[in-house]
Parts: sequence; structure tokens; C-alpha cells
Amino acid sequence: MADFFGRFTAYDAGATDNLVCKGYKGAITDGQFAYFVPFHNGAAYHGVVLRLQLRSPFKEAGSWTAFDAGAVAGLTTKGYQGAVFDGRYIYFAPHYNGASYHGNVLRLDTTMNFKDPAAWSAYDAGSVGGLVTRGYFGGCFDGQYVYFAPHYQDQGTFHGNFLRYDASQPFKDPASWEAFKADSIDGLTTIGYQGAAFDGQYVYFSPRGLGFNDAGWLKPHGNVLRYDTSKPFKDPRSWTAFGLAALNKDATGFALPAVDDNYLYLPPAIVQSEKLFAARYNRQKPFKDPGSWDIFNLNDVDGYANGYAACFLFGKHLALAATYRKIACLDLELPFNEASSWTIKDAYFTDQLQTYGYTDVVGDGVYFYFAPLGFSASMKDSHGIVLRLRREPCPGQEEPLPGREDLTEYAEDDLNNVISRSSSRATVHNISSWDDVAFLYRDYGTGAFEELEVEFDVRLTAASGKGQGEATHGVLTFSNKCGALQDPPYTTEPAVIFYVEFGQEGVLSRSLALMKRGGGASYYPISTGITYYCKLLRLAVSMDTVTLHIYSDVSRTKLLAALPTTGYGSWGASRWRYIYAVWSGRDGVGSDRMSYYIENINVIRH
Repeated sequence: MADFFGRFTAYDAGATDNLVCKGYKGAITDGQFAYFVPFHNGAAYHGVVLRLQLRSPFKEAGSWTAFDAGAVAGLTTKGYQGAVFDGRYIYFAPHYNGASYHGNVLRLDTTMNFKDPAAWSAYDAGSVGGLVTRGYFGGCFDGQYVYFAPHYQDQGTFHGNFLRYDASQPFKDPASWEAFKADSIDGLTTIGYQGAAFDGQYVYFSPRGLGFNDAGWLKPHGNVLRYDTSKPFKDPRSWTAFGLAALNKDATGFALPAVDDNYLYLPPAIVQSEKLFAARYNRQKPFKDPGSWDIFNLNDVDGYANGYAACFLFGKHLALAATYRKIACLDLELPFNEASSWTIKDAYFTDQLQTYGYTDVVGDGVYFYFAPLGFSASMKDSHGIVLRLRREPCPGQEEPLPGREDLTEYAEDDLNNVISRSSSRATVHNISSWDDVAFLYRDYGTGAFEELEVEFDVRLTAASGKGQGEATHGVLTFSNKCGALQDPPYTTEPAVIFYVEFGQEGVLSRSLALMKRGGGASYYPISTGITYYCKLLRLAVSMDTVTLHIYSDVSRTKLLAALPTTGYGSWGASRWRYIYAVWSGRDGVGSDRMSYYIENINVIRH
């Protein structure tokens, strides 16, 4: 994996100008400002456009402005997906306003005062050329026409009614608009697209979905559609399609694309059969020749990357906006389909904020900016925390390395607020194996941990039960899984665990420190209220073994137990990316609870 890119920073713009500025689905830049496309704020679909002045202090409120454009020209102008800039005007692609899928195109004149209502106009393009032209997702500008990519019009009904506007003609003149139904090109179903890109002659539409199955899951497709702008818009011969299934059946479901002098890039929107394929087309070669295309599985870089919403080109970098939390970046000077060309970083908990769920990315030459939405299907977690990534490391910035760990720099997933922490100690309060999900961890990059010498101190402070049962929680864990784990990491990875067991009427019968991997574990009986001084070792002479040493004294001279686990293989066979100071993933039943702390983590060798 590529070694490093610059720092993440974050700013919560959710209350800019005393408006609710949360839940955006797209971003666009005019070179001076970044604009965020209003979608859903957690309570309702909205029209509050958020704007950042580029190259101004990112974390100062004065750099941000907002305007409620939710009712322009007598229309409901809410719920947009993506936007297009034509050099003067920004066009917001209409999607859903809370009552219906709509075609109310919203337009901003960027030469006017952003907060002047006269700068805003809207046109109902929902019925053009005798077609239903509602429900779009992004688009592009070819120098004369603004194109809108058809997404879906009714729940579960994707469509292929392509819409365009002649930007040289009056915005509200019906004659300035035309539509073409291109839903079946070259024998492929060509509906349900997410964004478009223009390369100087062709407009490319990024394929997303065909519909939904009985369980409500999206049925994605990979039928890339291309329109030749030198030919008539409504002539089927002007359109061609290529199915990426010719390369791999799981190369389906893509997001907002980008194009440079040589290539078209399609970011992967969703995981298919544990594969997350990005695609690239060499524009110097025939469009329908499979040899003109490359695909690459981003899960080969990070097995827990889980989908992207957009990509953006600037200089030698291609940045991908994560629908959850793992931002990706490709070095364009390196081979597309090699893992070493890509960097994937977990951006969660940047600047102590809940930084996840991004829908688009734009740049200003120095930074990438990510548009915030949230992650839940209900959109109840919509937020306004804009994430920023520096394209190159800051002057004097070095990649962080493990050492004496500062726990305030760790990312935290803590559903029920059971974790408190200082720089040296993480305390877990009355945590349940079943009810609570809590993780405290840091991402050091792929393969960061191999040979191990790690010192840490732990204490089980309390345990309680309401009946016969048990509770299990990870104390120190190395893993390649990131947060919100569905399966315990110790199935294949080393984990130090506290285990408590209760007899009848909740009487504590035993408490153990376990060193666990897979089905095997070694353990040592421990007592509440006593600090144990530990050292975890994986030595070059015995890489197949990870051993937990437990001592009774801080100088680690009085050994109480050595607990080995095996099966890690030789050099290169097992490496880990994340270090966890707290791990709890509902790995138990009942209401049994424990409290404990871990402190003074010192990674001596890694």
C-alpha cells in the first residue's frame, strides 16, 4: 500500500448561520468556493446549501455561509443529489423532496451574492419531451449542455430518461430542454446511473442499479453508457454501452466518476461477493473492447473497505469519498491495479468528531473536502461534519509510528458511552457483553504490526451478574478489522481478553485473563482490584507464536504466567493494521457486566 498522505482535519458546520446544515449528497466547486448539495438533515429533506470559502481558515465560522434555498420560484426545491458547474451557474440535480421524486432543477448564479434570493432560480423539468424526467443523480457539462444522470423516479423504479439543458438558452424556456429515453442500448439494460463525466467528446454515465430484490437489496449493474456529443442527442446510434460483467460478474454498482487526459475512473459503490471493484477505461482504446478496461478489487488493499460515493482528480491523486469511513487515494503515477498504488485510511473520529458517511469530494489544489451525510438508511444520523484531507504531507509531518501510545488519539466507537480515557488510561465502565458495542483503536496502516513487544497494565475493577452466565471483553487486540466488528478478531488474530463467569444468582465464580486465537486459548486466574503488568511478545525466532507474559510487579521481574497461542505462521504470514485498547462486539449473552482499565501501553517493537 502507498505509504502515506497528509493529515485529516474536520469541522462541524452543522449550525452555520443558525440553519440546520446537515445531510448533503454532493459537492461542487467554482474555484473560489466549495458548495455542498442539500439532501436530508436527519428530520426532513431540505434545501439548505452550505458553502465554504476555499483557502480560508477551515475551522473558523467566518469561512462558512449557508442559505436556505428550499422554496425558490414557487417550487419545493429540496432533496438534491449532485451538482454541475458551467463556469457561471451551479445546477443542482433534482431527486426527492420528501413528498415525491421531482424534476425541480435549482440554479445558483455564482457571480451574485450567495444570500441574495435573486441569485437563485428554479425550473420544473419534470416532464420534458413527453417523458417523466424526475429523479436524477449528478451530471456534467460539455461546454454547451448540462446533462443530468437518470437515477430513479419511484421507489424501486430506476429509469433511463436522460435529460439535458442548453446553457446558452433561457433557463426557464421549455425549448431549452430535451430528453431521450436510452434505457436499452447495445442489448444492455441502461437505467439507474450515478453521475457523469465529459472527456471533450463523450459523456460517460456511471452505472449503479437496476432495481431491488424481494428483500429490499439493490440489484446493481455494470453497464457503462457513453454518448457522443458530436452526434444527435436523440439518435440511438449516438449511444454505446459496455457491460463490465465481461471482466468480472461482480464488477457492478459504481458511483460518481471522474475523467483525466487518458482515463475514465469509476469508484466502487458497494461490495459484491466480498469484492469492491474500481474500474478504469483507457480512452485511447475502443470503448467496447474488454482489453481497454482495468478493474481492481480495493479489498485487496483493505479487506474492510466498504464502498465509495464519488471520486475527484487533482494533480497526481484520485481521491475517493467513503460512504462509511475509509477514505481511499490512488497515486496516478503508479499502476492502477496494484495494491501498492493505493492508500486507504480510516478517517473516523478525526479531531474528536464522528467523521463518517461521505457522499462526494472536491479539491482546491492543496486539500480534498468531503461532503457529509451519515451512514444509516433512515438518515437519522445525518450530520454536517465536513472532512478535509491534505493531498501531500504537511511540512515536517511524519507518518505516526507506534510507541508509547496516546489514547486520546485513538478512534472510538462507543454506542452507550461506557469508555472514558486520558492520554495513558482507558477505563471501561460497567460494560455488557451483549448490550454494549465499544471499541478504542488506532490505524497504523496495512502491515504495521508483525514482530511484537508490547507492554501494558490492566486491572479488572468489578464484575456483576444477575444469574448464571459469563462476560467476555477484549483488552488488547491486534487486528485487520476496523471498528464495529461483527465477528471477534480472535478467530485469526491475537487477543488479550478478560473473562468472568457467574454461578447461580450471579455469584462470581471465576475471572480469567485469556490469550486467545481461534478455538484455542490459554488462561490465568486473576482477581478484581489488582493491577497486572503485562508484556505481549512475538519474536523473530518464533513467529508462529504470540505469548502473553503476566507479572506482579511494575519492573516485570516476577512472572506469574506465560500464555502462548500459535498458528501465526512465519515472517510475512500474519501482519496487523489496527491496535485495540478496548474491544467489545456483543460477544456474549445476558446482562453480565464488568469494569476494567488498561493503561501505559508501550509498543517497543512492531
